[in-house]
Amino acid sequence: RRAAVERAEPLNPAGRAIALELLAKTRPARVAELPVVPPGPGGAAGLEDRLRYLQHLRRLLIHRWPNLASLSQFLVVGAVGVVVNLAVLTALVALGAPVKAAVALAIAVSMLSNFALNRRFTFSYARQGSAWRQLAGFVLSCSAGAAVNYGVTLWCLATWPALPPQGGALAGIVAGTGLNFLTSRYLVFRGATAPPRAP
Repeated sequence: RRAAVERAEPLNPAGRAIALELLAKTRPARVAELPVVPPGPGGAAGLEDRLRYLQHLRRLLIHRWPNLASLSQFLVVGAVGVVVNLAVLTALVALGAPVKAAVALAIAVSMLSNFALNRRFTFSYARQGSAWRQLAGFVLSCSAGAAVNYGVTLWCLATWPALPPQGGALAGIVAGTGLNFLTSRYLVFRGATAPPRAP
C-alpha cells in the first residue's frame, strides 16, 4: 500500500529488483503475490540484469545486517589474501629467500591486496575518503594483527620443525584475522553503514 511505501526507509533499487527493495525496507507483516501480465514481450533478464540483481541483494544484506555482512565480506577478502600470501611465500621460498624475510614480505603483499579489496567491497561506503589516509590507517591498525600473524607463524615453525612454512603461515593468518576486522571496521573505515548508491 502507498502508506507502507511512504514510511519506508530511503529506497535505492537497482534494475528490476524494486519488489525486493520494498520487501526489505517496508517489512510488511503479510505479503501476497499477484501475477502481472506484461502488455508486450516481457523479455528475459540478461547477464547485466542478473549482475545488478546480485549487487542489489548485497546492498540489502548490508542494510539489514551491516556487521554480519561486513564480516562475511571481510572473510572472503581474507580468503583471497590467504591465496596471495601463500603464493608469494611459496614463490620466495622457491627462489631461495630466507624463510623469515619471505614470511614478512608475503604478509606485506597480502596486506596491500586486502586493503584494496576491502575498500572496494567490504567497506565501500567509505570510498569517498582519502585512499592514502585510509591505507596508512589500515597498515597501522593491522600492524598488531600482522605482528600476531608473524609471531604465531614463527612459533609454529619453531615448535614443529617438520611443518612446512605454508602451514605456519596459515595458522598466523587465522590468529590475526579477528583483530584485523575489528580495527578495520571501527577505526579505518568507520562511518555510516548505509549501503552505497549504485555506481
